[in-house]
Amino acid sequence: MNKYVVFILCLLSIVTVKASEFSLNIICPKDELSIGEKIVCDVTINSDVSITNVSFNYNTDLNISFVKEDNNINIVDRNIVAVYNTPISNANLFKIEIFGKDSGESQIVFSNIKVNNNLSIDDITKKINIKDNNVLSGNNKLSDITIDGISIENFNPNINHYENIVVTKPIVFIDIKGKDDKAMVTGVGSVMLRRGVPTNVNIQVTSEDGNINTYTLVIKYEKEVSKSHDASLESIELYNKNNRLDFSYDKDKSSFRIKVNSNVDSVLIKAIPANDKAFFIDELGPREVNLNYGDNFIELKVESENGDIKIYSINIERMDNRDSDNTLKELIINENVIKIETDIYEYSISVPFETDLTNVKAIPKSTKASVDYSNINLYEGNNKMNIKVTSENGKTKEYHINILRLSKVEEEELPDILDNSEIDIQESVEKDSESLNDSSEKFNYLIYYILIGVMTLGIVFIILFGIIRKK
Repeated sequence: MNKYVVFILCLLSIVTVKASEFSLNIICPKDELSIGEKIVCDVTINSDVSITNVSFNYNTDLNISFVKEDNNINIVDRNIVAVYNTPISNANLFKIEIFGKDSGESQIVFSNIKVNNNLSIDDITKKINIKDNNVLSGNNKLSDITIDGISIENFNPNINHYENIVVTKPIVFIDIKGKDDKAMVTGVGSVMLRRGVPTNVNIQVTSEDGNINTYTLVIKYEKEVSKSHDASLESIELYNKNNRLDFSYDKDKSSFRIKVNSNVDSVLIKAIPANDKAFFIDELGPREVNLNYGDNFIELKVESENGDIKIYSINIERMDNRDSDNTLKELIINENVIKIETDIYEYSISVPFETDLTNVKAIPKSTKASVDYSNINLYEGNNKMNIKVTSENGKTKEYHINILRLSKVEEEELPDILDNSEIDIQESVEKDSESLNDSSEKFNYLIYYILIGVMTLGIVFIILFGIIRKK
């Protein structure tokens, strides 16, 4: 069977073969045609270098005709040669008329392509499909069937029988989608139904070639029942490791609070809606929740059959019995014993010039607390160091230490200052001692005179008493 060749790519479609900086192009208006249809394609060359000649062979299983653009083109015995006296870089070589004769896929091949007698290019192969529009279609499938505009649930074009389709109206309209343009359909339109009695509706699809495909719908009309507004819960239960927690559910409440022990680190929530048509939404239904220390806010979200939403909230307080002490008991920095005082978190010490790195010993009051610090390099002058204490329950407290590293000069002057201080103290003690001795002598004289005065008064009193008795 003979076939006409077709070089195609749509209007924007181009078949291109490139070698170095040269390209040979076939440009066609489309890549598919019907029997009896004709298209014209352009064969062009494009190059970044000058071209003086192009040659190639063609082979095809179709009869094609060429329309030359100029006299530079010679086509003899399936051999095409283009020679240019004036070098070119871009040109339309010729046109090819393609006529669709027999259906099927056809092709044409350009081979032995050479440019300027020496530059070779890979073969070009172009395929085209020719359709026979007179073939009858056998498509008798549908893509969808609708009842009052609503698609049948789980419809499949290859499944022909659908049962238990319940509607709430005595008259429904049946329609279809996705029919082949040349197929015929019967059984669509308005259908009257009897309440409580299943009705079979047959939809027949006859393809162009006469094949019949039947879809059967079993439709039942029932009176519409009002949907429930009940979004309440019948019960809520809380569990920890299969042990039910002491929690009392009250149907009249939607907010609850419960305290659990410190060792309860998770809770399993079990809940059941009061109406079997209600359901949990937004993943806020029965589940297991890990508990942090302190308050844990948990929600249950229920939607009723008619769309009403109710939210239940549960605040589970996990007791925190962990030690909260985050203070220091003992702190020694480079042999400086720092006396830790309550509510005092900043201390100052000095170290000799020779001390260039801290050596810290920090012991917390609580054995369950942890201490975090890093020894630091000490520079002359003021240095700051922080010591963090973390309690068992995670609370932290920081101690700030100001460390004065003496300079070498300050350290050398320190003994003289201490010696002078000792001399001054000794002189002060001696002066205080002499002053104390003088004061002691004066005090003794005062006591002596007081005693003499008392004795004199006693003698006078006795003499006066004796005179009075003689009278």
